[in-house]
Amino acid sequence: MSDLKASIKLPLFDGKDENFPNWWARFKEFGCVHGFSDVLTETKPKELELSENDVKHTDEKNHPEAVTMFKKNAVAVAQLTMCFTNENAECMAFVYKSMTQEWPNGCVWIIIQRLFKKYRPSDLMVEVELNAKLQNLKLKDNESPTVLFTQIAGIENWYLHDLGEARVLPALTNALPKEYRHIVADYGLLAASARDMDVLETRLVSLWRSFGGGQPKDNGSEIVMAGVIECYLCKAVGHKANHCPQKGKNGGNGGGKNT
Repeated sequence: MSDLKASIKLPLFDGKDENFPNWWARFKEFGCVHGFSDVLTETKPKELELSENDVKHTDEKNHPEAVTMFKKNAVAVAQLTMCFTNENAECMAFVYKSMTQEWPNGCVWIIIQRLFKKYRPSDLMVEVELNAKLQNLKLKDNESPTVLFTQIAGIENWYLHDLGEARVLPALTNALPKEYRHIVADYGLLAASARDMDVLETRLVSLWRSFGGGQPKDNGSEIVMAGVIECYLCKAVGHKANHCPQKGKNGGNGGGKNT
């Protein structure tokens, strides 16, 4: 374990908004390895109702949980202080502001409260931004459905928020080509205990692969997906362009000149 601790370097944070999600994910993992992850919350641990001075002078046999959490808080505050680079004066100010009369060496939960208030506030505008990003998801021609799941994971990471199936499924339905949507609809009808987003992704990718996923399209006369032919002239499914009932109308042969 000591080798593992030594191999994982403390992640630094420069104070830039776009770097916060990845830094926070790395710092939490750093905390897991070094044994203080359970104090990385926005709420004061119930074991620390005593003041810092009281914990220092308490008998560890009588209050082992309080002493343990006190030590973890001290380590977490120290590590956070070392995380913030010289350019990151505002976050260093959060450390100073966490030094209260009861906790003169700093409270990790106060630092985290201020970090989240600055970088990931929980307000109506965040919900509006998040919903807009979900609505703008779109799978490009011949892309694997995995691209959408990666984009959704990126949104969750950016907002540090688990979106939940109730938001993800409509976003997927809107973003996926129509040939995939029955899989999402069938998944939504399953009992909660039977649903697994990884399984849904696997099914969508399997269907994409059965289409010849990632392969070049035809020569332009039709688009082929899931064994379905889509006419490039009228965009209807079920026939090729050379059999299109619209061929010859409105300028003929896909907009060419009449002869």
